[in-house]
Amino acid sequence: VLADLDVSLDRYALGTWFIVPTVTFGYERILGNPQVESSGTIYGYSVSQSSAYESHDILKASLSVSLQHEAFFINARGNVAAGDGTKSTGVGGQLSVGYCF
Repeated sequence: VLADLDVSLDRYALGTWFIVPTVTFGYERILGNPQVESSGTIYGYSVSQSSAYESHDILKASLSVSLQHEAFFINARGNVAAGDGTKSTGVGGQLSVGYCF
């Protein structure tokens, strides 16, 4: 079960750039076993993985800033997730650069 809430401010001008800040809050409820392990083979190499979270309930939050100048844009985002288990926390980030033509 997933629920997310995005809150964005109106874009505002900073010189010739437009800036849009966004905050996202979320909640995830894992209905099955949150501890999942899987394995497989890719091109002859054995691969195994374990789920990153050990929690049924995970809270998420992120902060994003989008900058746009004519057809050029940059998006930076930071994420954090926390559950009720000691190994159920995570931090991440993303940077995107693009040009619309």
